[in-house]
Amino acid sequence: MRGRAAAGRRRFEEMIAAAWHVEAFARTKRLPDLGKVLQRETAIDSDAAVIAMFDRLAARGLVTMD
Repeated sequence: MRGRAAAGRRRFEEMIAAAWHVEAFARTKRLPDLGKVLQRETAIDSDAAVIAMFDRLAARGLVTMD
């Protein structure tokens, strides 16, 4: 059962990541180099890392922090 739940979470995270990238690409005037887009993301270790990631995205204007 845990394996199935983990697979479901992983699928959900993949769908969220895909949706995020679609919207990010829709907002950009020029697409980045494909090699940079396909680079593997590193694992997020803590809440502080997540907050720092969103701060960097907000600084680039990719997300709003209301």
